[in-house]
Amino acid sequence: MNVIFSLILVAAPAAEPQPELPGLAVLDLQIKKGVESSAGEMLNDLILDLLGRSGRFSSVIAGSDIREMISMEQQKQALGCDDDSCLAELGGALGVPLMFTSSLGAFGGKFIINLKLISVEEATVKSRASRVVNDEAAILEALPAMLEQIQLEGLGEAKVASSPKVAPKPKQKAATVATKPKNDEKAPPAATDPAQAKRPLFKRPMTYIGLSTALVGVVVGVALNSPDRGDLASTYNAYRTGQRYEDDEAPMSAKEFNAVVAERTLHNIIGTSLGSVGVSMILYSMIWGH
Repeated sequence: MNVIFSLILVAAPAAEPQPELPGLAVLDLQIKKGVESSAGEMLNDLILDLLGRSGRFSSVIAGSDIREMISMEQQKQALGCDDDSCLAELGGALGVPLMFTSSLGAFGGKFIINLKLISVEEATVKSRASRVVNDEAAILEALPAMLEQIQLEGLGEAKVASSPKVAPKPKQKAATVATKPKNDEKAPPAATDPAQAKRPLFKRPMTYIGLSTALVGVVVGVALNSPDRGDLASTYNAYRTGQRYEDDEAPMSAKEFNAVVAERTLHNIIGTSLGSVGVSMILYSMIWGH
């Protein structure tokens, strides 16, 4: 029986050691110009609560605890303690490896928050965060993110116990022969080469060139072709009957009529040709263009 019990103990996996968490001393929030002391006390309690519930520290010593732990002489020295080395000495007296300081003040109608995490052994600042906010409501919104920032930068990711490893499922072998789709299933479309894929119609330069060419043909064949006189047949009837238009001082002579016919014929040929070329370019862009 003892042998079986010993084998069970040997076969049982050893429990992973839990990471040792450091202790933290939190000094009272320093109130600067333009902030009420009552608001500072409430923010100080909020900071203590957030740091205590972060799960990163074995213990969080508050300012009131510090005053009870050190002597009156040390308290007097701590009041004038501002630089990092002095704060590190205070943390050494408290027996904690980390210290946290914070300050809040107002300037130019805005609030300035400063947070600092100090290493007692190294007497250096491990991380710091500062932010300028518009009002007191913004302080409450910014404070949790700032606390998380200095903890992440100063201590790294939070160490948690690793979950038990699960053996991976064996991978299925890929089929070497492609299976044919069933009759009621459509085969997925083959991937197209981006270089061969057609661009949308509005992204094809040939479309705009064709539209411009066709528009020029319309202008030459219609707008510049004396549309007020009608077509060639109407012009001929006006000449034959001696009709005068608004800009004419007298009915057209034979020479003037022949000049009008030659000009309008040329405009018709140019306009028709340009219009045909433009339409052809548009059709090419729609059907074969890329």
